[in-house]
Amino acid sequence: MFSLLTQALLWLLLLTFLWYVLQRVVPKNYLAVLGYAVLLLALIMPFFYPADPLSGSAWSILSLPLKPLSLSLLLLLLGTSDVWAGGSKDGKKVVKPNLVIWALVILLLSSNPWISRYLERQVISAGVSAAQVCQTTTTTQIAGTIVVLGRGVTEAYQPAGTQIPQIDTNERIMEAVEQQQQQLSLGNRPLTIVSAGKLVVGTRNQTETEYIQTRLANMNVSPITEYSSVSVHDTAVNLKRISNNQGNLNNRVLVVASAIDVGRAQLTFQKQGVTTIPRASNLQEIVCDQRQRRLTLADFVPSVEALLRSTRAINEFFALLYYFMRGWLTLS
Repeated sequence: MFSLLTQALLWLLLLTFLWYVLQRVVPKNYLAVLGYAVLLLALIMPFFYPADPLSGSAWSILSLPLKPLSLSLLLLLLGTSDVWAGGSKDGKKVVKPNLVIWALVILLLSSNPWISRYLERQVISAGVSAAQVCQTTTTTQIAGTIVVLGRGVTEAYQPAGTQIPQIDTNERIMEAVEQQQQQLSLGNRPLTIVSAGKLVVGTRNQTETEYIQTRLANMNVSPITEYSSVSVHDTAVNLKRISNNQGNLNNRVLVVASAIDVGRAQLTFQKQGVTTIPRASNLQEIVCDQRQRRLTLADFVPSVEALLRSTRAINEFFALLYYFMRGWLTLS
């Protein structure tokens, strides 16, 4: 904690000194141009270098208005800015009611369980159809390869050794084990690949890939690690090389991911000419049960879990848009 605080103070001191020098040396009109150039660079870097930590930090700041909670807080701050600034009208504090109302509406809608499930279904259905998921519940398809997409199993952009594993990490691991057992029951021994990159997590200095590999090995699954991929697109590109090196001739790939990511994963693999079978622990629950499930009062009571699911769905929407703009997938 002391080291982190010292680093922050040193950076603040350095930036303050640089700003002071720029104000003294560079004319003000050129400073405005420099500011726009820095902002443009901050927008371009996440687009072309999404895996870079600096790009990730820049995007996490720039994308704040795109997230329900951050947008609500921003509107609340703007709506009460006169109160914070000490402004008043006829001796009364001035509040902009329209901004405050919009903040509450966004927060209420995004934390509604029914709406969060609807948003999840929409982003998943961009790549996975209900027929593909719901009509194959009793049939196990033979696959030559099982790919476990493990990126993001921990909190992003945190110092090494301080990340906290996300809840759906264990779900992906258990789903991979279940799919492996089903394939073995059919007399098939698929190649299992773990792709999660080189981000160091936990106090043992393991990468995310090694973390998942260790968990799978403890459950008698011997996966092949794949370090070079930093995105779903990289995994799809590198998959053929790994399969060819292992002499695997079956082109059908069983992709294990979190439910919210599985649609984008399928579209990305298809772009590379790979036939995929999407699998996620709660995929059928999200996609198939919406007609059978009866609505209750609890479906309309705001909750923190619903807010988290809505935020992930919105993030996935922008991820789909990003992949489409890069030409990494085709939206039908």
